[in-house]
Amino acid sequence: MNCPNCGKEMEHGFVRAESFIGGVKWMTEVSSKSLGLESIAKPNSLGFCFMEGDRCKECHKIVIQC
Repeated sequence: MNCPNCGKEMEHGFVRAESFIGGVKWMTEVSSKSLGLESIAKPNSLGFCFMEGDRCKECHKIVIQC
């Protein structure tokens, strides 16, 4: 995949988050409250969330598949 920002080739991989409580959630603003937000990745049995995506090492853009 090419970067939508600079056009260079992106590196494929995963973003990992650690959360036993609800996994990864989508927020439109920074807040310490996570209840009621849209869940986009559930944690596995060890509490890790993995989201597949691509990142540009040049301009630091990350595109995540959810």
